[in-house]
Amino acid sequence: MGLAQIVVGSNTFGPDPRSYMELARAILRHDWAMATNAYWSALYPWLLAAVLGVVKPSLRWEFPVAHALSFPMYLAAIAAFEFFWTSLLRLREVLTGSPLRTYPFLQPRCGYWVIRCSSGRRWGIWFC
Repeated sequence: MGLAQIVVGSNTFGPDPRSYMELARAILRHDWAMATNAYWSALYPWLLAAVLGVVKPSLRWEFPVAHALSFPMYLAAIAAFEFFWTSLLRLREVLTGSPLRTYPFLQPRCGYWVIRCSSGRRWGIWFC
């Protein structure tokens, strides 16, 4: 679903992605006064600058390349949340002594999909 969203919206962008693209361009041209700011995330522009520096896309392909960077980040976020959710449920099982199978609605996949879909819709991301 995430890949379909990236393919469908590969040429769409809003104010936030535009700002991240400008920060990545500032990093590539070593404009540190613009690249350092306390408002925007620091990691994403650096990752984006690294990808843009390696791929060197034309202006037309900058946003599709940025969307292509988003897919591995999306997969990493899914894996991180799955690890967190499973670890939390295992800890609950150890602390309470009750096996997880007595609460089938707390299985990692079910809880993950409920949380991800509800938070995704809140932020306008439709991956469900």
